[in-house]
Amino acid sequence: MNSACVTGLVDLLKSAKGQEAECAAGALRNVCISFPAGCEVVVHAGAVAVLVGLLHSGKGEEAENAAAALQNICIASHAGREAVVRTGGITGLVDLLKSAKGQEAECAAGALRNVCISYPAGREAVMQAGGLAHLVGLLGSVKGQEAENAVGALSNACLSL
Repeated sequence: MNSACVTGLVDLLKSAKGQEAECAAGALRNVCISFPAGCEVVVHAGAVAVLVGLLHSGKGEEAENAAAALQNICIASHAGREAVVRTGGITGLVDLLKSAKGQEAECAAGALRNVCISYPAGREAVMQAGGLAHLVGLLGSVKGQEAENAVGALSNACLSL
C-alpha cells in the first residue's frame, strides 16, 4: 500500500463533508483491515480525531463508516487504540451505541471490543464512559453482529476486573 495514497485519503477526510467524508471514511475502513502498515499511516496522519468527529455527524453512513474505520484501526494498531482514547473516541462510540441501531451500533460495539484488547487504559475508558451498560443492552439484538460484538467488548473489558 502506497503511503501517499493513504495520506491523500486522510487529507480528503479532513477537508470533506457529507458523502465525500462518508466515502473517505469507508476507504480508510478498508485500508485499515486490508493493510496493517497502511493503518499505521492513517493513525500517524491524524485521521483518528477526524473519524471521532464523524461519530457525531448525525448521518448514519458517515457515523457507520467512521465507527468501522475506528474498529479496524483498534484491531490493527496499539497507537490507534491510544489515539481513540486520547481523542475522546470512547465517548463518541458509547454515544453511538445509545442512539443507533443496526450497522452503526454493530461497528461501535466492534470498535469498543477492539480498543479493550491488550490495552488497560482502553478498558478503563469504556467503563468510565458507561459503555458496559449500553453493551449489555445490545445482547438481545438479533441484527447483524451487534450482540456478538457486544459480547466481545464485554469480555475484553472484564479482563481488568
